[in-house]
Amino acid sequence: MKKSAAFLVALASFSCAAPPPPPPPVDRPRAELVDRLDEAIQVRFATVTANDIARRRLGLGRVADMLHPYVPAHGGRFNAASPDERDLLRGLEAEEWFADLYLVHERQNAGVPALVVGPVRLTPAIPRWVEPPPEIESAGHDALTAGATRSGSARGAVLEARVVRASSTLCLKCHDRKSVGDPLAAVVYAFHKAPAKEPASGR
Repeated sequence: MKKSAAFLVALASFSCAAPPPPPPPVDRPRAELVDRLDEAIQVRFATVTANDIARRRLGLGRVADMLHPYVPAHGGRFNAASPDERDLLRGLEAEEWFADLYLVHERQNAGVPALVVGPVRLTPAIPRWVEPPPEIESAGHDALTAGATRSGSARGAVLEARVVRASSTLCLKCHDRKSVGDPLAAVVYAFHKAPAKEPASGR
């Protein structure tokens, strides 16, 4: 009898206990900053000329200076080509964000991960990963499936996936099964905070 009473008291105290606190919010770059960055990258993808096609300056080749021979840890670097691009990169660094970019292709077979190209360095720091974690491909795939922005996180970084669409008939010279406006790939931005600076010793 005493055991039953003790059990009921414990059960009552458990049921009246406050629910566990929600997990802390994930720190993310300001939406305005992410939108400006994506707009600049999308313009790079959308600006296709006949000369680009003749020189095979396609895909990430219009966004980044790719190294040859290709070195995974330094796959490419985005070089700002206008005052607006330089300003938005300064904005990321001023708010202590490092950023890398990956391009996720469409899956060719259900359940088989798609090709992921990158990393491309958007800010001066060395890319966070040499081999992108699977969350990068998943975020890109989810954005392509939904035809909309998708967010996520991976190993201390926050992810933002945006769809890249065929912007003109020039795109269809390579993507001949697509129409203008169709999704071609997804660009996934990986943001992580710059490490805290150690205070000066005062010496």
